[in-house]
Parts: sequence; C-alpha cells; structure tokens
Amino acid sequence: GGFFYVVALTLVIKHPLNKNIQYMYVCNSSYTYGVIINGNHWDDGEDDGWTGSAQSLVTTKGWFKVQAYGYKADGTATNGGNPVEFYLADYRDNSTTATSAINKWTKWDLSDLGSVAKIKFNFIGSDNSQYGLNTPAYLCIDDITFN
Repeated sequence: GGFFYVVALTLVIKHPLNKNIQYMYVCNSSYTYGVIINGNHWDDGEDDGWTGSAQSLVTTKGWFKVQAYGYKADGTATNGGNPVEFYLADYRDNSTTATSAINKWTKWDLSDLGSVAKIKFNFIGSDNSQYGLNTPAYLCIDDITFN
C-alpha cells in the first residue's frame, strides 16, 4: 500500500500504487471559511508595511478555487498538464460554478489525473494584492481513493 505526506502544497505518494486516483474529499479550513465569509485584516505590529486585508468573498461576489496537477514518478505531467479544478467558494452572479463557501466534506473527482505519484495544488481567487492571493490557501483533505 501507499501512504502520503504534504510538502509545500504537494501531495507525494511515497510508495506509488500504480493505480489511478479517483477522488478525495475536501473542505475549507475553519480559518479559510471565516475569511471567505467575513474577510480579515492583519498587521504584524511593526512599522514595516506588513499590513493588509482579505475581503469577504460574499460581499465582493468573489471566488476561490484549488487546482490539482498530476505527475508520474518520472516527473511527467498527467492529464496533458491540465489541472482538475474545484471551487471552494464562488459568489459571482450567473456563474456556472456558483457555490457558497464549502463547509462540509465534499467529494472532488480527480479521475482525469489518472495514475499519479505526486499531486501539486495551486490556489487562485478573486481577492489578490501586490503580494498575491489574500484568501488563506488552506485545504482539509480526507479519503484519498485510488482504483
């Protein structure tokens, strides 16, 4: 069997199973969920410019999603190098992917990635600043299933 660990948003399958990934269950962390709903402000307390804010995606009609990229053991990309995406929140009007912030375990179909030894995750969203994404890039995962 295999076991997994996450390093810098990369899920590595330590002992590849030579099976296709099917799905995993995902959920926003409580911190991410709270920021999506309410926004937040940060300040490190020093006079060094490290202050900022994340906007409520509800108020701004924003969105936040995670992308998964699959790789074989030799580093070759699977799925033609294309990610499989999952919206963790989407408050845009008339969006085909509209969803309230995910607050319960939700199945994410990853079968398009095929046989993988590594999955890299990327978070993107509508609330960005000069330093990048303002929405916290945290994700809870469970029940990673292969066939």
